[in-house]
Parts: sequence; structure tokens; C-alpha cells
Amino acid sequence: MDQEPPQTLGYEAAGIVDKVGDGVTNVAVGDHVFGFSRDGAAQAELAVLSAWAPIPSALSFVGAAALPSAVETARGIRVIGTGSPATHDDLRKTGAEPVAYGEGMNERVRALAPEGVDRALDVAGSGVLPELIGLAGGAEHVLTIADFSGAKQYGVRFSRGDSGRAVYSLALVVELVDSGRFSLTVGQTFPLADVAEAHRVGEAGGVRGKLVLLVA
Repeated sequence: MDQEPPQTLGYEAAGIVDKVGDGVTNVAVGDHVFGFSRDGAAQAELAVLSAWAPIPSALSFVGAAALPSAVETARGIRVIGTGSPATHDDLRKTGAEPVAYGEGMNERVRALAPEGVDRALDVAGSGVLPELIGLAGGAEHVLTIADFSGAKQYGVRFSRGDSGRAVYSLALVVELVDSGRFSLTVGQTFPLADVAEAHRVGEAGGVRGKLVLLVA
């Protein structure tokens, strides 16, 4: 997580279009959409989306709000995922090969991929960037969305979602969700007024699945 201000959180949202910007096409007031908020402005009653797609018919607003970053990182490649032993069955269901995090993680990953990995993605911000750099063969092959200070320290790219996003994935996932070939777990929901509690739950790391804020 960012350790210094300004801290702008909330890059994903789903809702009903109430205004269309100048020059924007292929969307109209009243459409149900989900997508990215480039400026981290989705953790609010109103959000401005920089990339969007129609909400899959099989999903509610809650389910759609959890999609953007998750589908952006699902690439149809061999994936090794770290987690506690209790999460390993869930990791397998997503197509990932699970390994336990913590001490000895490097050795466990190398047992599955002796030559290391092509890319490493840090979504937890738990201080593992040096290990990931070693596994991926250099800082340029590592991306973090959760460790701002570590990214500066080790020369790793930190993504706030403001550039280089795989926005095409939004449109692709609609058909996958509606056909039953892709699903995503929502771990817990919170009213917007309880955003502080949502942060505490997320930092504790005990919830499997995305945390979603609800706007009444």
C-alpha cells in the first residue's frame, strides 16, 4: 500500500451511466457498465471511468465491480500463485499452481519452475519484491500494485492503473462470464460509510476474494 500521501484508492467500479463526456461514443445514459477509473476516483458515490464495458448479464453490480483488475491479470498462461495452504484449492480452481508463501517461497516456486519465471506480479505488498526480482531475473520483470515504497527502493514498476492497462480485457470477459467460462469470488461487501473497516479487513488479509464497497 502507499505509505505517503496522496493516497488515492478505488480504481474499479460498476454502476449506471448518468453522464457521458464530450466525444465519448458507444455508451449512453442509463447503460449498466463496469470498468477502470484512471484517477483512482472510484471509491466514491460517483465515479468517472476511463475504460468500460457492459456489465455481463450474469452479474450484479457487486460482481461486476470486482472484475476489472482481476480479468486484466488473467492472461491464459501458466500461473504459479502463492497463498496460505487454506487457499490452495481455490487457486487450483482458477487454473493456478499453488505454492505456500512465507519463508522458503523461492525454493518452492523453483521446484515448479527451475529456470525461474518470466514475470512476477505482487498484489499483496508484503515485502517480497527482492525475492520476486530474483525469480523473474530482474526488477524490470516485476510489477507491483501494492508496494509503492518497495517499488521505489528496488526499481520495480508500480502501477496505479493510470497507464498500460489491458483495457481490451473488459470486453473480452463479458462473453466469458456469460458463457460460464470465467467466475470471480467476492469476498465481502461494505457500505461506503464503512470504508475504514474495509481497509482494516483488507490489511488483515483474512478474506478470500475481492472487497467491494456499496453505494446506497
